[in-house]
Amino acid sequence: MGNVGRRWGCGLAVSIGAAAGALSAFATDAWTFAVCSGAGFAAALLLPGWLLGRKYDRVVAESERDCLTALFNRSFMERCFSGLSEQATRGRKKISVTLVDVNDFKSINDTYGHGAGDRVLVQLAKALQTCSDRGEIVGRWGGDEFVLLSPYAERGSSPSLHRHIAERMEQLSRQEDKPISVAVGTAVFPEDGLYLDELLHEADRRMYADKLERKRGESPSRMNA
Repeated sequence: MGNVGRRWGCGLAVSIGAAAGALSAFATDAWTFAVCSGAGFAAALLLPGWLLGRKYDRVVAESERDCLTALFNRSFMERCFSGLSEQATRGRKKISVTLVDVNDFKSINDTYGHGAGDRVLVQLAKALQTCSDRGEIVGRWGGDEFVLLSPYAERGSSPSLHRHIAERMEQLSRQEDKPISVAVGTAVFPEDGLYLDELLHEADRRMYADKLERKRGESPSRMNA
């Protein structure tokens, strides 16, 4: 999918060259000359076509990415879930939707400045990517919220992912020398909902329960699945 524009641009150049060759054949009645001229014309257009296609691919890729973290953005994640849910329905599979939210992010911004807050988000994005070792698709939903889509994952796999995230947050907190933690909640398609907004609502409910547990001083390793 990442080189669609380049394939399109090169294909267009070849098509134009072939069309030019065909027209030359009718005009001169010299087929060999027509083929040669068409091939030459196509070759002349090949590089511009490839460059145009590459620019198109770059624009498309940038439109799918969050400008701060370079993760997939909300729009892409919505389209991605739509495609995954169709496949999962046909194959009678499940999809885990995990919502991750930075605890007391406003306090981080107020105490250390917005630059430090942005750095935390960037480092968190990298940490979540290292947690996606089972094919999870990671995106920034907005603000300090992140979403992981786990294709064909079972509910029982959620605690393992949550522990992995918690361990990475402990490392990040030591690395940044700041108190950084996250709340996590997971919902499963189709058991908890058929649409992404329903699943995120349920994941958010479980994430809020996770935050309450932390405020009550319960073990930080306990997370809702």
